[in-house]
Amino acid sequence: MTRAGNVVWRLGKVSGVFVALVYCVFSLSDMVFSLAAFMQGVPEANPVMAWLLHHGLFIPGKIALTASVAVLIGWSYRIEAVRPAAWGALLMTFGVNVYHLWGLSVV
Repeated sequence: MTRAGNVVWRLGKVSGVFVALVYCVFSLSDMVFSLAAFMQGVPEANPVMAWLLHHGLFIPGKIALTASVAVLIGWSYRIEAVRPAAWGALLMTFGVNVYHLWGLSVV
């Protein structure tokens, strides 16, 4: 088996609960970074989250959305075809956090 094949095989051994918890950490840190950006006058770019922010529901909405996605990841991760999407969600939320950190350092 190739080196890349070994990495993919080992990723398949990670539990869905672990992936869901990592998603929660990334997503909730996104919420904290977003709140810091709002205090600097930066608007929310996501239209759904902007609507929640406008109606004073940003924090409960973000927590509810994070919990829903985490439960979905944890429950469905045992299905092999779902794993790339779960890892994609982790990669995307990690990228959003890196973007927030960069943006907050510039503002």
